[in-house]
Amino acid sequence: MGDVVIGELQLNLYVRLLSDTHANFATTLEAVNLISHPEVRVILKDSTHEFYLNRPNDRYPGTIARPTMMEFDCTGEFNGQGIIANTWPEAVLNR
Repeated sequence: MGDVVIGELQLNLYVRLLSDTHANFATTLEAVNLISHPEVRVILKDSTHEFYLNRPNDRYPGTIARPTMMEFDCTGEFNGQGIIANTWPEAVLNR
């Protein structure tokens, strides 16, 4: 897939990694290590599971040897909000 998307179509290919706990993330990382195309990129969320403010911070940014994008929830849809954009700047900066 990487050869076609990246090589032939000249597009970026992202794999969005999700895990509900840090322990389960080890299996996810094993799968990423099986991707042979070196230019496949990774998207990580700012926390485990969903974007709940009470979930632990994702500790894997900067540890995966691929270009990595961080995904944040700026509408609070998983915190019972989702009505207006709310960035919780302190929480985002901490993560």
